[in-house]
Amino acid sequence: MLVQSKSASNEYVEAQREHLIRTAIRLFTKKGYHNTTTRELATACNMSIGGIYYYIGAKEDIPHLVAQRMIALVDQTTARLTAELEHFSPTEAFRRSIGIYYELVDHNRDYWRFMNAETKVFRKKDFDALYDVHLRKVEYFEKLFERGIQAGEFWVRHPALLARDVTTLFPAWVTRHWLLKGTYRSINEYARQQTELLLDAIRIPKGNDSRPAGNGSHEVPK
Repeated sequence: MLVQSKSASNEYVEAQREHLIRTAIRLFTKKGYHNTTTRELATACNMSIGGIYYYIGAKEDIPHLVAQRMIALVDQTTARLTAELEHFSPTEAFRRSIGIYYELVDHNRDYWRFMNAETKVFRKKDFDALYDVHLRKVEYFEKLFERGIQAGEFWVRHPALLARDVTTLFPAWVTRHWLLKGTYRSINEYARQQTELLLDAIRIPKGNDSRPAGNGSHEVPK
């Protein structure tokens, strides 16, 4: 469901809506969703209460808009990486993917923080849609690991499980990055070191054909 606005200029509406949503989630994160009034939101956005309703309909629509934005951003990123996948080796594709997903989360940190703190204010269908987009991201990494196994670059016993584990790292940056303050100068440095750590665990050294028992198959050892 799209939240409707009466403005004729879609570009202007989206800019105002984006400003309103980002201001709202900063307030919600600081005060709590239920403790923030529409009047406080209007004041923070330098708008009238009527302006709030004009652009988003109601405060209750903001979680839906947040979910829709994150779904679109993650889907666009996954689709782009999937389209580019065959142009890079599995190792390079993995490096690019980790960096790009970390940047996506970092640039939209307020959104992720709000979703993590205020899960109860989201509608079930938004949760379902967010879960679906997460599964598409997991599927992308699973296919990447499968490709690496076939190319002889990776040894991964359970690609699906590793894909799920890797995708949980990105939103964790939002809640844990403060613990790393002073250790890493930027998200890019952290992402690079995280990537190399993961690659050290799954990459088969060049010129070395030896693999652990199982040859990266999906079978659970008996």
